[in-house]
Amino acid sequence: GGDANAALSFGGTITPTRVTCTEEYDGTSWSAGGAMINAVGNHGGIGTQNAALAAGGEPASCTKAEEYNGSTWAAGGNLSQGGYGNATLGTQNDAINFGGNYTGKDAESYNGTAWSTLTDMSCCRRSAIAGAGTSNSSIVFGGRCYTAPTTCHLTCTEEWNGSSWSFGGAITTARSNGIGGGQTVGTALATGGYNPSSPNGT
Repeated sequence: GGDANAALSFGGTITPTRVTCTEEYDGTSWSAGGAMINAVGNHGGIGTQNAALAAGGEPASCTKAEEYNGSTWAAGGNLSQGGYGNATLGTQNDAINFGGNYTGKDAESYNGTAWSTLTDMSCCRRSAIAGAGTSNSSIVFGGRCYTAPTTCHLTCTEEWNGSSWSFGGAITTARSNGIGGGQTVGTALATGGYNPSSPNGT
């Protein structure tokens, strides 16, 4: 979360242990921030250095959400459906969370207090998906097939307009665990990721 001169990194896994670590970047160096309440990995995260949101993740399809104010984490509203490998977009008080290892199609919105169920995505993505945009105009791409997650990776793209999902143009290379970037649907970027035929991504 944040930008090149005020970035934030939180949670994750130092194999095999999930951690609560938070680090802040000032454009030159990293320093420790306040520890998360829950040790999570493979979770969604968005926001700025002083207003961040963590949602879902592992272990056990976590439903927890936490909010960061620049120094400490506080419990936020719980997701309706837990999941890991999910993607979260938007801001701390206006977010959307989708996908993950629970049903692979769930989408929810967050108003800073509570999550509300949205229309399910059409393409079932088990985990490790990526996205770009905002809570009312976003795009999701890649991920693993729900029925065969180790062998099937996706190229399908879906766009959210604030009320419904529609299919967009497919990404060139099927992948999971990629990184999505961009503030709008029209300026989205997909980088890296994993594909059995191209383990280092493209």
